[in-house]
Amino acid sequence: MLPQHRITANLKKGTRTVSAQILLDVVSGNPPQVAIIPSSGSVYYQMSNGYKVLKSSRLGLDCVCMDCSASDVITYQWKVMMADYRWPDNWRPLEQVDVLDRVLGYESKQISIEASLFETFNSQQMRAECVLTRAGEWGKVASDLMVNNPPAPGTCTVSPFNRTITSEEAWTISVDSWSDEDGIDEYQFFIHTDEDTVDKQITSVKTEQGTLSIQVSLSEGPHYLNYKQTIIVKVRDMLGSIQEYDCGQVVFFYCCVFSQHGYHVICISTKTAAHVSFERFDIL
Repeated sequence: MLPQHRITANLKKGTRTVSAQILLDVVSGNPPQVAIIPSSGSVYYQMSNGYKVLKSSRLGLDCVCMDCSASDVITYQWKVMMADYRWPDNWRPLEQVDVLDRVLGYESKQISIEASLFETFNSQQMRAECVLTRAGEWGKVASDLMVNNPPAPGTCTVSPFNRTITSEEAWTISVDSWSDEDGIDEYQFFIHTDEDTVDKQITSVKTEQGTLSIQVSLSEGPHYLNYKQTIIVKVRDMLGSIQEYDCGQVVFFYCCVFSQHGYHVICISTKTAAHVSFERFDIL
């Protein structure tokens, strides 16, 4: 039996330590030198034993032969696994029938892993393995895929429920108790009306804090939805994962009526359409 070697590198800074390992199988003959690299357009972050990938993004992986020539006849065979302590070596192979259209290209140079795979199996760690065969000799390489989850949801609220509309930043949007292991990067606030309309951005705030409050102005809601609009927040972490959260619905419109005393402005602003309050003031 040919020997197997494990090489470990340790790095220490103050009280913090990190390590990286590589496992070497010594084989006979001249096996091809193989590596896995993310394909162009994939979003990823290099780690010591693989890549951190976004849960919401497609990932392409390329099986590369480092010492092959253009004339070599090469075949590829991929395998995708998920971490599972109940299986040998703590990895459970995912058969092609298990992943349906979520993994494409099992026998190609490049494999495509759709974002739906991470959602379906909800695993924090997966592994992609490629076996490359050239002239009867094969080389095998594997990369671990750490799934970067979006920020953990906290809360988001809009207040007050009722008030007279002015040109000032009269609304307060508050977010509370958001967290992420890679750190919060940004909050983006939008007005959402329906699926056929692009969300309108209200503002954004770059901060690492999990709690904050901001003052904003809101525009009038669409009349065909009875002036209803929903406020949403998209919370982004340092690596680009996004969690979307519904902050609540408001009903909001302007109505101006001219009289001998000037313009009477009737305004509605409320959390739900079931509780509508009217306020009137004169512009002389």
